Amino acid sequence: MNDDCLFNYIRNNEIDIDIKEQLQDDYRFMMKVIDITNDKNYYNLCSSRVKNNYEFVNFLMNKFFDDKSFVDAVSYTCLQNNRIIDINYKEVLLQTYELLKNEEKSFFSYYYKTMVDAIYNAEMSFINNYKSNHNEDNNILGYGFIFIKFNYKNNCIFLNFFAKKIINEIFFEINSLEDLIHKYFNEYNKLQSHGINNFLISIIEKYDFTLANYVKCNVSLLDDVKENLESIEQNFNTYVKNEKNNLVSFERARKKL
Repeated sequence: MNDDCLFNYIRNNEIDIDIKEQLQDDYRFMMKVIDITNDKNYYNLCSSRVKNNYEFVNFLMNKFFDDKSFVDAVSYTCLQNNRIIDINYKEVLLQTYELLKNEEKSFFSYYYKTMVDAIYNAEMSFINNYKSNHNEDNNILGYGFIFIKFNYKNNCIFLNFFAKKIINEIFFEINSLEDLIHKYFNEYNKLQSHGINNFLISIIEKYDFTLANYVKCNVSLLDDVKENLESIEQNFNTYVKNEKNNLVSFERARKKL
């Protein structure tokens, strides 16, 4: 479509109804219209085929990422009409989840969380089955991030998603971040001197060497973990005092036996 057609459509000049329907069924044309006008309402005029097009949906999500409700509606419409097993639509799902995971009022927030958890669990199940069936050294493979890197190549959306999920498991499910810090440091300033990123990466390395190397090049993946450090610092002395009291109580109880 030429520029005259584009601007006639935007200016709402008279266009044959059949041609207009063709234009609204052309995702590239509608992307141009929305990009020029910055008007998301044109989305409502698009055909169903355009609304389900990966490139078009991805364009809208990136252009209007700050409008959570709009992203919510666009993504949900697309995902309801496409197979999530397709890598492009998995990507739409993960991007939507990242944008909306902290939006408690998002009508479909539970839907997105359920779906991304299913993607993660399916991948980890495959990795665990591989390790058990091939007698691989779990200390070398760890969580299996090396498989994830192989499967998703350089797609940062997927790599970062799996990295964050594994990091969360390491520091908040398998371990307690607060307990780990007290295990290695008797003063909080010693952790700071050592380097917070260095410490966190060294712990990750114990569980997955490949993931630790990936995090070294993408330290922002640690941001969610580090959000907990302020409260740990404030509670540091109280934690130490409670541990000492617990030890004293344990020794007294042991002597009475």
